[in-house]
Amino acid sequence: MVENEAGTPLHYAKVKAQGDDFTTYDYTGADGTYEVNGLTPGSYVVWAQASGYTTEYYNDVYDSSSATPVTVSALNDTEGIDFTLGRVAQ
Repeated sequence: MVENEAGTPLHYAKVKAQGDDFTTYDYTGADGTYEVNGLTPGSYVVWAQASGYTTEYYNDVYDSSSATPVTVSALNDTEGIDFTLGRVAQ
């Protein structure tokens, strides 16, 4: 789920997953949910971005070097990778 600080789901936020040699992404639906498909088992850095909002890496950090890697295993969905994006300062 990708939402703003008020808890409102963000539609059409981009969620990317990057592994050692593979990057893929998905866009959120109107309810803020997403499903990144095609990932092979391994470790990925995952982040969300939306127009007018800060980019956030999992787990509540703003740079890739501080991100918590997400482990994907075969034949299992990886759930609970959620983001709360703050507005970009104007």
